Amino acid sequence: MEKNEELFPDELKKLLSGPRNFVLLDVRQPWENEKSALPDSLLFPLNRLVMEKPDIPEDREIIAYCHHGVRSKTALQLLKRHGFKNVKHLAGGIDLYSQTADPSVPRYFK
Repeated sequence: MEKNEELFPDELKKLLSGPRNFVLLDVRQPWENEKSALPDSLLFPLNRLVMEKPDIPEDREIIAYCHHGVRSKTALQLLKRHGFKNVKHLAGGIDLYSQTADPSVPRYFK
């Protein structure tokens, strides 16, 4: 993984306050998405991403996220294999985002 492929919570918060020219891809399970999600994100679980390419134009920037940043790192590699070139993942996941960038995003525990 390259350094510029990792996005930190404060950077994502800035991006979310501007024009939305990227796709926010939630690679968690549906039950996790029901508990907490970032606004206007597309739910596409990692196990589905292994076998299926999301219906997103390949030239769009994609920012993948999960609970703690582990699954989104894997998603980054899968997205590249599917032909996407402009991909990043949220370091620390939605949990770190909630703690450091936006406490209004609910935290959850498995």
